[in-house]
Amino acid sequence: MSVLTTELETRFSSHFGLIAVLDEDRTAFTQTEEFQYFGSILSADGKVDAAVRGRVAFAWLKWRESTGILCDRRCSRVLEGKIYRTVVRPAMMYGSECRPVSKTHERMLITAEMRMLV
Repeated sequence: MSVLTTELETRFSSHFGLIAVLDEDRTAFTQTEEFQYFGSILSADGKVDAAVRGRVAFAWLKWRESTGILCDRRCSRVLEGKIYRTVVRPAMMYGSECRPVSKTHERMLITAEMRMLV
């Protein structure tokens, strides 16, 4: 079994403290402000605002997929609550134990949840 590895070389640039990352072919990687890795959004400045916004957007997507059941008059409130707790809420809270949560992030999550439940 052959394993291909790539050696990375970093050079510090004198322009604004940027780092140029080159692979073995001397081609430079582009630097981005946000990067998605396994469903989490990593930001260049280290903040988690984009990650929280992404999780809220994904929860809205799951809520829209479930509106046929959640907005049906024949469906009981107990069943709607169970569906919400098993489909929508885990989509919103995924990865939240891995990031620091501030009051503004908590408020964003609570606001989204209240808007879905009304």
